[in-house]
Amino acid sequence: SGPDAGEGEAREYVLPIPPRMAKPGTGTGAGGKGTSPRKKKKARIVDTADTYPCVTPGRLAQTGTLDSTVPGRTKRQLTNDYDLEEPTLLPLAADADDADDDDEEAAAASDADPPQFALIATSSTSNHSIAITTGGVAYGWGRNESNQLGLRTGPCATVPLPTRLVGPWEDTPLVGAATGKSHSVVVDADGRAYAVGSNKYGQCGVNTSIEDITKFRKCVLSGGAKANEDVEIVQASCGEQFTVLLTSLGHVYSAGLAEYGQLGNGETGEYFIAANKLGFANATKFERRAVFVQADAESNKKAGTANVPNCGQIAIASVSCGKNHTIVIEAPTTSGHVPRVFSFGCGDYGCLGHGVQADEYYPRLISTL
Repeated sequence: SGPDAGEGEAREYVLPIPPRMAKPGTGTGAGGKGTSPRKKKKARIVDTADTYPCVTPGRLAQTGTLDSTVPGRTKRQLTNDYDLEEPTLLPLAADADDADDDDEEAAAASDADPPQFALIATSSTSNHSIAITTGGVAYGWGRNESNQLGLRTGPCATVPLPTRLVGPWEDTPLVGAATGKSHSVVVDADGRAYAVGSNKYGQCGVNTSIEDITKFRKCVLSGGAKANEDVEIVQASCGEQFTVLLTSLGHVYSAGLAEYGQLGNGETGEYFIAANKLGFANATKFERRAVFVQADAESNKKAGTANVPNCGQIAIASVSCGKNHTIVIEAPTTSGHVPRVFSFGCGDYGCLGHGVQADEYYPRLISTL
């Protein structure tokens, strides 16, 4: 555990925050020593090799049905070949661009030396998945009725086998991905994020109110062209209808549905569209969330909060979204403070960990950890 003294003082963090997988060809990323060529402002860059370990790459396997049109619970007999009753290694779909009927030798070599995967993105709210190889190539499979996989074939009920994904990142390796109910986000090694699929609530964050994004488009951050050039995205996480991005400096950005406070901006922006219909101030582009709160000792209300001291300087190392809530973990510090954990969004069933079933509109410190 770290020291308790000086809790009100600004903390110095181990930066930059890396992607969760190593950047292909550089050995950088989680557990790596490299940094992006982009300028880091007001940050002390240190060796992060021992602070952010990587997951060991491996083969791609799945259990459960590959028919993503089947509901989660069914009484039908598991008799089809695509009903995987135990973890089964998944073959990859043939790449239409690279397919060559005469090149049987290359196909055999590929089968003998299958790609290793360094990251898998899926969630409890999605019926599709994305996996990224150690070389930074993304494959997607599962439901695709909203074109959440961004395939050139367009929307379809299901994609049964992992199929290579392409987008405006072109040959730049990918180092991150996330899946929502009907949208997806990927992150490339240059620190840019791209989204595709349903955008009904702005969850793709591409700065448009168009409800369906049919091809991967670059995500847009508030602050104009300079902000979008300087900021390096390293992680993404998706809720059902919203998305959270994390930068190399530990800054949190969010876009999408604001109904339960899951954007962390302090409000839902609730308003009446009609007599019996509510609307919310959803965000169609990513905006930074820099206010962090904690229980207010002077408040008579259990849900009373006050800003954490120096909250605008807090750096986050990891983000993870549930259906309508988010949990973030503070970055390690050079002084050895124990990283703090914050949660915000929908508080049903006590999922935020604050001892009260209430929504939180700002990232709130979980005081029991």
